[in-house]
Amino acid sequence: MDELLARVRVRLGGADDRRSVQLLSPACCGLEFRPADRTVRSSAHLVRLRPLEYRLLALLAAQPGHLFLRADIVEHVWNHRYLSRSRTLDTHVGSVRSRLALLDAGVTIQTMRGVGYRLLAEFTDC
Repeated sequence: MDELLARVRVRLGGADDRRSVQLLSPACCGLEFRPADRTVRSSAHLVRLRPLEYRLLALLAAQPGHLFLRADIVEHVWNHRYLSRSRTLDTHVGSVRSRLALLDAGVTIQTMRGVGYRLLAEFTDC
């Protein structure tokens, strides 16, 4: 059913506003987000993210410090229901963490075991 709804939305040319990820600012937490090429830049480095990695990081960066529940993240990033046995979210968070380490920007993703994730930053420019 989720796939059918996604296909209908694509055909109608509209996006589901509830699930779309929008940053209020192109820069947050000492990072500059560029959606056109899915890159994130710190003051010293630039990394290119895969589409789902970019959406995941953009979601977390939209509200730094906010605890996003696992189910909410999956609904926003993957546009489908959360399955508790799936490790997809954990795998993608690990990948984004490694990319954030390359940026050396003082930004980390904190895990709240069994609950969700939050973005923590040394900077408070968000």
